[in-house]
Amino acid sequence: MGKPYDYEQRPLQPCQYTKAVYGSALPHQGPLPPESIDECEADELLPPSPDGHYPFLDITRIACVWCVAVDHGNSSFGIWNVMFTQDWVLQYLFLVCGVSYGMTSRSLPGYLSRLFAYFVIGAVVNLVAWIIAGLKWEGNIFNVVFHLWFVVGVMIY
Repeated sequence: MGKPYDYEQRPLQPCQYTKAVYGSALPHQGPLPPESIDECEADELLPPSPDGHYPFLDITRIACVWCVAVDHGNSSFGIWNVMFTQDWVLQYLFLVCGVSYGMTSRSLPGYLSRLFAYFVIGAVVNLVAWIIAGLKWEGNIFNVVFHLWFVVGVMIY
């Protein structure tokens, strides 16, 4: 077995390899030094940055949000289930959220407070839009916050 791994210095992250520690390519977590990234991940299209940022998660999130926006913008896409988005988009969004949370160093209360802040800001913006448009929001509060159910679902899950 190789030299001991300093867990405090480099937290673990998936899809990176530490041959120096175990003598073979075993998956581990955490940012690698820049010289190791070239050696371990030269075949990847979007390798992680030295600080552990994974651009493929952002691209996946953007594609899923785009599909949801198209579906909400024109309901005929939802009726015909174009690209079978009803079968995979929200599941992928939940998956990306879970992976992102699993890779963060933020505590659960910190993460939940951030999501709650997003929910409150979104609800206030929607409420202001309903008031400006002259819609009756008093008896229709569920529809004011309807598009934010995903944030609440992530908080509960």
